[in-house]
Amino acid sequence: MISGAIQLDLGRQSLGLPALEGAQNGLPSVPNRSSAKPRPNAYFVAGQENALLAGLYETLFDTSGALPVCNPLTLVGPAGIGKSHLVQGILRRWQAEQTGTVPTGQVRAAYYSAVDFGREFQAVQNESGVIPWRRELREVGLLVIEDLDGLRDRTTIRQELCSTMDAIIQRGGQVLLTASREPVGLSNLQRDGRGTGVIDRLAGGLVLRLQPPGTEARAKFLELAAKERGLDFTPERIAKLTQQTAGFTPARLLGLLTEEDYSDAAGIEERSDAAGTSASGPTMKEILAVVCRYLGIRQRELASSSRRKSLVQARGMVVYLARRLSSLSYAEIGRSLGGRDHSTVINAMKRVEIDLPTVPALQQALEELERILQAT
Repeated sequence: MISGAIQLDLGRQSLGLPALEGAQNGLPSVPNRSSAKPRPNAYFVAGQENALLAGLYETLFDTSGALPVCNPLTLVGPAGIGKSHLVQGILRRWQAEQTGTVPTGQVRAAYYSAVDFGREFQAVQNESGVIPWRRELREVGLLVIEDLDGLRDRTTIRQELCSTMDAIIQRGGQVLLTASREPVGLSNLQRDGRGTGVIDRLAGGLVLRLQPPGTEARAKFLELAAKERGLDFTPERIAKLTQQTAGFTPARLLGLLTEEDYSDAAGIEERSDAAGTSASGPTMKEILAVVCRYLGIRQRELASSSRRKSLVQARGMVVYLARRLSSLSYAEIGRSLGGRDHSTVINAMKRVEIDLPTVPALQQALEELERILQAT
């Protein structure tokens, strides 16, 4: 076990992946979603809650020729927990440390979203370029597939992913994947209610759930992030903020540091949640309608004074979705929930964030509700 919180260095090099040979023939190249500029907060702070990740981390960069310890490695967790930030940082550092150890021109790493993996596979099939595409891709030393939730539900795509992982692992390469929840719970990886080869492959490696940072990790993260942004936070201020943010994801913690005049956790009312909000997101009316229809409750019940457990949880889900998907303030959300005050709404949000990592049913419900709202 680790003691305290440690900083995992993700490197600051830009992520520039060489294209596969197929791209020269008009076929798609490896997707690359990162900026050419160095990314901010090039670190991931791991405390006791993520001790296993901290212990495994350095093994991902082993150049001794030893076989990877956990292969494939699947990182699981809700939005904002740091999956994408972590794996893209791993890619940057991995490529930097592999420089000079791989023949010039050879593809060293490949990075895809699951959606793009499926699309590119189908594209090269249609262009009769699948053989060189497979050859190049299966020779990489590191393959990253993000957002398995988005993998298209087609047998040929699942089979191709299985064969690609098998080939890379057999050659001693590392496969790293991400998902919002454990693969066995992803319907797109199921066939007639049964697990598929993808689930079997992932179960043969390590499926690791990332946890929200604990007290020590939050303190360290906030200290590093504040310093990086030029914010003069005293140790006392960091300590106070750490205590006020139990259950916050790294994305939400960053959101609290977006303004230099930040003074108190209660002062975030008029700011968007760091997980990302948009003025074009769903309205409160739409969120209430979708959640009530999904849970089978009446909107007037949510606005009532009832403290029935099911209604308390439903209100928390409404607050969570409103903060994630819209630019609504806590005060605006509270008015739509029967005139509840600012602190009550914040507490509802915190309860959901604390429960989210350990309650699979809540995770699934919120993910499904988010997909419904984003499609409206």
